[in-house]
Amino acid sequence: MSPNSNRQSALQRLRSIFSEPVHPYRPATDIFLDLNVDRIADEMRLAELGKERGAQNRPASDTQALDDIERQIMEKVTAHKQQSHSIYLDHLHTYDDRITALSFEGSFAIIQQAAPEAVGDFKAEATVGRDHLFVLRRGLNESEAERDSFRAHHKIERPARLASLGKTILKIGILAISLTFSTSFQRCM
Repeated sequence: MSPNSNRQSALQRLRSIFSEPVHPYRPATDIFLDLNVDRIADEMRLAELGKERGAQNRPASDTQALDDIERQIMEKVTAHKQQSHSIYLDHLHTYDDRITALSFEGSFAIIQQAAPEAVGDFKAEATVGRDHLFVLRRGLNESEAERDSFRAHHKIERPARLASLGKTILKIGILAISLTFSTSFQRCM
């Protein structure tokens, strides 16, 4: 057996480095991640230490106290448990803040107080609007009466023709030309 037979190639070592996650958890979408027991066992070299210590019969089979390896395992599991508990408390605090921010009872009380005020404000605005519309309607009635009187006096049945800007400019231009000709004609005479 050659000394290099147990050794991995450089490519295999790179692949193993990049394929392993940087944390000792199994990939999951859960909030509380499961410990990757195989990875922790590899990191702590539990198989090698178990063979070595088993050959030395350590710890003795009748020992009730935990040895140093068992304590290290307990520390890892306890640290994971404390971290998960901290995550739980953080999320619990976040949800509590969100529920408090919703404050349905307070919102309903504000709405119940604001609703009558809003109805009163709307009625006041409607009254002011009706008064304004009454004044405008009176002006419209007077304008219609004036128009009807003008039509009757001049015997016009067609609707009014509104002058456009182009027609107005044309009329002013014709007047200016006629005034120019009339003044120049009077000078000549």
